[in-house]
Amino acid sequence: LIAENSELEIIKGAEQTIKRCKPFIYCELWDNNKRNEVIRLIKSLGYECYFRVSGEFIIVDIDQYRNRNLFFIPNE
Repeated sequence: LIAENSELEIIKGAEQTIKRCKPFIYCELWDNNKRNEVIRLIKSLGYECYFRVSGEFIIVDIDQYRNRNLFFIPNE
């Protein structure tokens, strides 16, 4: 699925499924106003934000990390 800056609407539409199934989520988020809204929404669903380096997931300080490629992994 190619979202092209529609991730917020997609996540909102899938919110109940995300809550129930707790999938790993990968998003390529552009550095714009929707980015922070998407991150806030996914974190409110019980997820933490990561990036990947050399095969290892590293937790993101979202205020410092501006790369587009983000992984959201459930806290549970």
